[in-house]
Amino acid sequence: MATIVVVEDVLDVAELYKTCLSAIGHTVMIATSIRCAEHLLDTHNVDVLLTDFSLPDGNALSLMEKRGCDVPKISILITGYCHKDKYKVFDAYLTKPVIHTDVCNIVENQLRKPIRKSVCHNDGIKECMV
Repeated sequence: MATIVVVEDVLDVAELYKTCLSAIGHTVMIATSIRCAEHLLDTHNVDVLLTDFSLPDGNALSLMEKRGCDVPKISILITGYCHKDKYKVFDAYLTKPVIHTDVCNIVENQLRKPIRKSVCHNDGIKECMV
């Protein structure tokens, strides 16, 4: 099963996602800020990053940009805004309101997809190839 970092500043929501994902066999860690998420990503072998867009110390896009190619195999955004073009850096996204079973389903669907290989260029642009 996968190791997942849930980045969500509303602890009750994060715990709900953790309960759902743990029940189907995943190891789940919670980060309530970008800083905490960076620490978990630096110190654990994470397969899936599931993150809310707006966080107390930044947003999910800044987290992804800051990490460059050093991101988990799968990144999923949860957002209240529907701007597909803006979120291309993520493998998938859910638009709020989100039901916890939707979170479990999207994680499971993404894990079933072929693993993508990331290729980083000197200019920091990331391409993914199958």
